[in-house]
Formats: sequence, structure tokens, C-alpha cells
Amino acid sequence: MSPDIMKLYIRLRTAREIWNTLEKAFYDGSDESQLFSLNQRVFSTKQIGRPLSMYYGDLVENFQELDHRDRIIMKDPDDVIAYRKSVEILRVHTFLNGLDAEFEQVRGEILKKDPILDVEEACAYVHRVSVRRTTLNSEVDHVETSATVARRAKPKTALPTGPNSDQNRTSGYQNRSYEVRTTKPERICTHCGETGHTKL
Repeated sequence: MSPDIMKLYIRLRTAREIWNTLEKAFYDGSDESQLFSLNQRVFSTKQIGRPLSMYYGDLVENFQELDHRDRIIMKDPDDVIAYRKSVEILRVHTFLNGLDAEFEQVRGEILKKDPILDVEEACAYVHRVSVRRTTLNSEVDHVETSATVARRAKPKTALPTGPNSDQNRTSGYQNRSYEVRTTKPERICTHCGETGHTKL
């Protein structure tokens, strides 16, 4: 309540008196345009990237306001149950409709359930799926990061060994990468010390 309105009712003794007075001043329960505006707000509420709890909270607030204004009176218990079930299904559909596109598969899973979940159960179901996705994505990111670190830490070069290794390092090859040799070493002549042949 804004301070300008609050100061008009600050002297009232109880909360009930305050709300009764406010209701008389600002709310006409028979005003169809207010009910239309509230329904319009419910049907246009969307998640749009917001946290699930925030989106669900907005919907519940509007649902509670609709319940407060509901003036349908039924005496038969079976009719009351049927009416409440119908309202609950409509609210589940409204909730599912406002979810972001990433939950498209979850919508189908909930709508296939028999009996269909109520709106609180539907929200809890979507929340579990969301948490599971976040956990799996974190694990995948961790594995990819670990693999990247391992690749960077793995040695890529091996300097050549052998009688000509000092000559190679001093003749401009020191900045090149070398593969580890997997072929047989060259034959060295025991008579002259040269490579490529042996003493017969």
C-alpha cells in the first residue's frame, strides 16, 4: 500500500477494518471489467527466461485473486469437486503454456499423465527436470574443461636424439616440434663412425 493511501486508514483499529474500508473504496466485486483484466493478466503471464519460481509465483498470486472473486455457489458436493477439477486443469494448462520453449518435452510428459497433475505438482515436476538439466550440463562442462586442461598439459614435442642431435639443435631446428621417433635407429658404421652403413 502506498504511503498516500496508507495515511487515510492509519487510524483504523484492526486489519479487517482496513481491508473492509479499502474494499468499499476501490473494489466492486460485480465489476466485470476488473475480472476481465485479471484473467487477461493470467493468460498473458509468461516465463520469458525468468526463474521458474518467479514465474510460478506471479501465476499463483493471480490465481488466488481469481479465487477471492469467485462467486459461484454450489451445494452438491459432486458438482463442487467437478468444478474445482475443471479449474485446476485450466490452471495447469495456463502454467504449461507460459513456460519457455526449452520445456516443450516436459509439457507433453505432464499432459500424458493420468490423472493429470495439479498446478503445484506440475511446477514441482518442471523444477526437478530443470535441476537435473543444470546438474548434467555442469558435469559435461567439467568433463570438457578437464579434457582441455589435459590436452594442454600433454607434451607435444620431443627433441631428436642420436649422434647428430647437437648439430640439429645448432642449425636452426631448435624452435621446431618433433614427433617421437618410432622407426628403427639408423645403422652406424663401427669403422668410420658414419651412418647408413656398417662395416662388412
